[in-house]
Amino acid sequence: MLYPEFENYKQEYIAQKLLNEAYSAHNALDDCRMLMSLVKKTEKIDVLLSDYFYSSHQVTFQGVQPNKESLEHLLRNKVLSRTIFKKLEDSTLTYNHLKISYHRDGFDGLFYLLSEKTGSGKARISNNRRVIQKIADFFSNEE
Repeated sequence: MLYPEFENYKQEYIAQKLLNEAYSAHNALDDCRMLMSLVKKTEKIDVLLSDYFYSSHQVTFQGVQPNKESLEHLLRNKVLSRTIFKKLEDSTLTYNHLKISYHRDGFDGLFYLLSEKTGSGKARISNNRRVIQKIADFFSNEE
């Protein structure tokens, strides 16, 4: 994560914090220009683009193939069920969050992250140990 101290990652907020500029996010041209300014300012083009854009080798006649480090990749390789994939997609969690929590504390790291209680008392994603073990096994085999 580039700026962990930021309270959110909306482009308008980042533009204000990094460039001291306000702009209209509802104007596509201004939006694109501001994004370009932010990319130039951070000098972290590879980090910014890798998570949000496809590389040319991912595009095939069958469509865009998921990056090996993506939730879609975990779904296609049957590490995640469609239900768990959808819950992760709907949450703020990404592939990198799963990977980091696994590398920090193995199965327990994933378990704490995915089973964290929401305001309604339910697990954030899942507290099913078999589901979480499957994800842990994937990251274990990746090492």
